[in-house]
Amino acid sequence: MKAILNWRYYVCAALFAIGLIATLVSFGDSATPVDESLWTVRTACSAITAAACFFATSRLYVRWESEGKMPEAEALQRDDD
Repeated sequence: MKAILNWRYYVCAALFAIGLIATLVSFGDSATPVDESLWTVRTACSAITAAACFFATSRLYVRWESEGKMPEAEALQRDDD
């Protein structure tokens, strides 16, 4: 129950979801023909957004886990070992 009320899990999930969507957009194909320079800018922006979201997710997760603010995640990792 505590995991549902812990807002840190929602932040990590939201950042991961945004990064995943940005990754799909960067590898996706446009339905309408676009200029090559516009396509390059869109792809680069999507890739940078995805990388930033994944980096932020990993840094926040490691930080909160080391501070003991996500005890449920620690319990799950101990169960896997």
